[in-house]
Amino acid sequence: MASLQSDFAKKHLTKFEINVDSVVYLRDEEIFLESAAILMILKDLGGFSRIFYWFLRMFPFRLRQFVYRWVARNRYKWFGTCMID
Repeated sequence: MASLQSDFAKKHLTKFEINVDSVVYLRDEEIFLESAAILMILKDLGGFSRIFYWFLRMFPFRLRQFVYRWVARNRYKWFGTCMID
């Protein structure tokens, strides 16, 4: 895990030419963004997290994206400041 401003992220994500201010998951030279990143993280964590992966996968991509972006917009209001910077 690294912030998007870290040296690791700058080194590994520049070749993908993405400009996001959101969660990015890099796995085996494949990049996942936003709700797709969350799904793949849950899948790769294994164990109990896979239940959430299979549940969330049932919803259409557009709905997952809408919910992801709604939570992302409101997370500071609900939870305070981000602990990873």
